[in-house]
Amino acid sequence: MPLLRAAARRLAIFIGTVVVASIVIFLIVQALPGDVAQTTLGMGATADAVAALRERWGLDQPLAVRYGQWLVGMLHGDFGSSYITGASVVSQMAPRLAVTGWLVGFSVPLSLLVAWPLGLVAAMFRRRWPGAVVNALSHIGLAIPVFFVGTVATIIFAVNLGWFPANGYVTLGTSVSRWASHLVLPVASIVVVQACFLARYVRAGFIDVLTEDYYRTARAVGWTRWRGLVRHGTRNMATSLVTVVGVQIASLLVGAILVEQVFVLPGLGTMLIQAVQARDLVVVQDVVMLLVFAVLLLNFVIDMVYMAIDPRLARGGRG
Repeated sequence: MPLLRAAARRLAIFIGTVVVASIVIFLIVQALPGDVAQTTLGMGATADAVAALRERWGLDQPLAVRYGQWLVGMLHGDFGSSYITGASVVSQMAPRLAVTGWLVGFSVPLSLLVAWPLGLVAAMFRRRWPGAVVNALSHIGLAIPVFFVGTVATIIFAVNLGWFPANGYVTLGTSVSRWASHLVLPVASIVVVQACFLARYVRAGFIDVLTEDYYRTARAVGWTRWRGLVRHGTRNMATSLVTVVGVQIASLLVGAILVEQVFVLPGLGTMLIQAVQARDLVVVQDVVMLLVFAVLLLNFVIDMVYMAIDPRLARGGRG
């Protein structure tokens, strides 16, 4: 029962946060300077033509009415239509969401797979050269922005060596090998930065385990350092690492947007930037809302996983 009550409370917070976020996003987009109808028709358009277009798009309605229509539409899966192309925003989002989804979907587990052994080595050999090397590399990785990593990777592995395409994208149905080759460098660029960040948390967590009584007991009964650290450290690291991944989701999405620009991938980030440049405010509003919703949803899921790993959290942290 405590777990169910805690889950219900988290769900209520999640729903409330989504509603507040939608209001903030709507108001910010509406507050942007300029008139989208005037911009679309050009400076030579007559006042009557601008007024007619504003009426057709519903821009003459009060803010509260427009927000309500947008919210109800989203709840029914209708995100409206683009001001520029007139096409449904959902139809434009769907293929781009798949691209960004593949980037993030591959980057998260691969970052964890890379960070885990690096952090373990850094903790085990923290006073020797392997730990110093891993620690130095993680510092360097944190200092380098993801778009720089992507640019360098393109120069080395695409331009000079010719191993992978420098940019572009093909769908999974076209060719699995070509689809995978177009994702290798973008995913690797994100993984390098994220793994460096996560490795530092893994290292700190394993070092904490080395000072715990249960680790000393394991060593006393004959367990090796590696067995004791991996066996006990893995379980105890899981909860803190899950939390860190949740916090990093927003950063990961920003990294994906930047990587899409470097490798010219038709993802949500590219769609958002193109919409901003074209002043297609409906698309801007919808894409930002979708990205914010994805971050909030993933954090909600991580909260649930966190409570499943450590049920004490459902009882307010009591043992």
